[in-house]
Amino acid sequence: IEEGNFTTAFFKKDNLSDIFGTSVVEDDPTAASPKHRTISKKDLEQVLADAEDAEDRSAAQRATTEQSQDMCDFDEDVVIEGEPPMSEAEKDMVNESKEFKQFEDEMKSIEDELTPLEQFALRFLEAENAENFSELLKQQEVRCELST
Repeated sequence: IEEGNFTTAFFKKDNLSDIFGTSVVEDDPTAASPKHRTISKKDLEQVLADAEDAEDRSAAQRATTEQSQDMCDFDEDVVIEGEPPMSEAEKDMVNESKEFKQFEDEMKSIEDELTPLEQFALRFLEAENAENFSELLKQQEVRCELST
């Protein structure tokens, strides 16, 4: 294996120029390295559009428009003509839903930072304390019902 240079050092190289043994010459030495360059979504879409033919570009534009229209269908803040305005209770429910979604997203990002062992330990503790948790949840629901 080593005679053919099939070693793990090959896979530890940083980028494609290291792997293929080529060098990249840049006009601006102060420019960011290829690993650290960022591109905006608009620039990326423009580059992809330039690589496609006219039919594919128009299809992509229609898909983008359709996607934005679909997202408006699910936006709770958009007022639909002919529909009565939301009551305060409905607005409160929407706000609570948004807060819960934000909380879920935050918990997901925290959980993603955990190592696999820590994730296992968290799931184990959740499973072990499921009875206690469900009892606490029922108590909180009763308190909420009594307060309203």
